[in-house]
This record gives sequence, structure tokens and C-alpha cells, in this order.
Amino acid sequence: MIGKETDTTVSVNGDGTAKTFPISYPVYEPDFVDVHLIMDEGLETETRIELTIDVDYTLTTTGIFGLQSALTLVDSGQAWFDAVDGGLDTDYKIYISATRDCYQPANLRVLGSYSPASIEKSLDRMALNVKRGKEYLDEELSDLDARFDAIVSLIQTVTGLPVDDQVLAEGGTITMDLSDARQHLIRVAGNGAAITTAAVPFSGPVSDGKIVMVMGVSNTSTVRINHNDVEYGVVMQGDIVLRRFDLIYFIYDATSKRFVEVSRSKQ
Repeated sequence: MIGKETDTTVSVNGDGTAKTFPISYPVYEPDFVDVHLIMDEGLETETRIELTIDVDYTLTTTGIFGLQSALTLVDSGQAWFDAVDGGLDTDYKIYISATRDCYQPANLRVLGSYSPASIEKSLDRMALNVKRGKEYLDEELSDLDARFDAIVSLIQTVTGLPVDDQVLAEGGTITMDLSDARQHLIRVAGNGAAITTAAVPFSGPVSDGKIVMVMGVSNTSTVRINHNDVEYGVVMQGDIVLRRFDLIYFIYDATSKRFVEVSRSKQ
């Protein structure tokens, strides 16, 4: 039975000794699992190795609903086994997940007679598909967050690009080092709610030609910047509400004393 507490993924770091790993969800058939080994190589780099049943691993199940399933790695001299203790090497992590094949092989006909086990199996497959789909989406979004932060950090390290995180109150001003002529990335969010910046949103004049990038980081605590063609104001294609990963570029024109929109990206 697939309950709300049932995980459809198993992720275990190798400890050098273990090579059998329990599976937290029912496994009726071999195609209920995808198995990968992941080798972390640092700085957002990893090697993912897909394993093959009966070559790299075997499955064992007990009980009518396959509730006591386990996977055992087959040692054929592969590089991921510890040379001394024989288990999965500490450089690797095993990742076991329910497959995302969205099909229902059972055909429950009208007026048919079906055992509880057959019905349970059909419902479990449906629940696995739904739960695994949600977990997969959560994993991808989490991975996107991590990679985005790593990219920003790397750019900042290599280029020296100033990066600030600012939480703004209603009518707040986006601040920056006015004497720094480099491009500037500012990540903004409202103070616990959606807000609109001050009519003149930036803290003052900056070096002529300075690029200012403003990015939203929240879908709820959004930041609105309004077009305002006044001294030190912003000249834009139109007002913008910055949600998560939305980005707008300004360039400061010292002659007109305006921040002029260059481009924007809405996710």
C-alpha cells in the first residue's frame, strides 16, 4: 500500500561495507525501479551511472504486496566497490527511484471479478506515478535553486561583480555603492508581503553607464517598480512586478540623470 508517508526514492551514501539497500515502496515488477549511482566530483559536477538489473544489481521481494523489497549490488569488479570491505565505495551514492511511466497495465472490466491484491496493485501504481511525479518536480526545483546560487557565487568570485540581497518595506529604496562603477546585481524581495518601491527606486546617482540588474526572489513577497520619468527615476517599457527569477537591467545615463531599462526577463 502506498500511504502519504511512503517515499518513492531511496538515496544512500556508500559506507564501503553495505551493498544491500531496502526499498521503501512496494516493488511488484522490475520496471518499478530506476537505479543510478552518483559520484560527486565537486563544484556542481557529478557523474551519474545507470545500473542494469541482473547485471549490476538484483531485486528481492517478499509478501503479496512486495512490501519488503531490497536491492543488492552485484560485484563484478566494478570501480564503485570498496576494494577492502566489498561494499559501495564512499565516493558513490546509490539512488533508487520509482519509475515515472504513466501507464496503467491493468484493465478492470465492468462486472469483472478481481482479487483485492489486483486492485491494490493498480491503485499503488497510480499512487506511485503521482507521488514520484511530484517528488521529481521538487527535486528539479531544488536543484535549480542550488545551481543558480552556485552560478551567481562563481560569477561574483571570478568577476568581482557586487551582489546584494535586500528586503524592502513598502515604499523602500534599493541601495547600492554609488561610487562603484561595476555592474551590480541586486536580489530583492518584499518584507513578508508584496511591496512597491519608492517613486524614485534607487538611492541616488551612480557612475555614467553603470549597469544595475535587479532580480526578484519570491513569488509572494514580490517587488513592483513603476515607470517614473523624473530626475534619478526609472525610464521603462512599462511597470514591472519582480517575481522569483524575474530580472530587469538598467543603465544609468548621467546626461539625463535617469536609470533607463535595457531589457527584462520574465520567468
